[in-house]
Amino acid sequence: MEIQDAAVTMAAPSMVHIYTSVTAGNTGKTTGYYVPQNAEAQIRHGVDAWSELQDRLRELAALNKERIIPAKAKKNNHPFRNRL
Repeated sequence: MEIQDAAVTMAAPSMVHIYTSVTAGNTGKTTGYYVPQNAEAQIRHGVDAWSELQDRLRELAALNKERIIPAKAKKNNHPFRNRL
């Protein structure tokens, strides 16, 4: 799931409408939601927290991948491989 936010100025500069969109990872479909002005700060905080969580999870995934699959793994370097 991916969360994005956007501000759209409509008609008069004093009228700013906030929208957020959520993209579902399994379907790839994006759905947009209107954010009331009184909830803007809380929603922005949530979007920032989600983005930070995604960054940390990507870092963790990279570390796990590096640990499980070493970057410079040599083919057939195991003494028992290909002896069957």
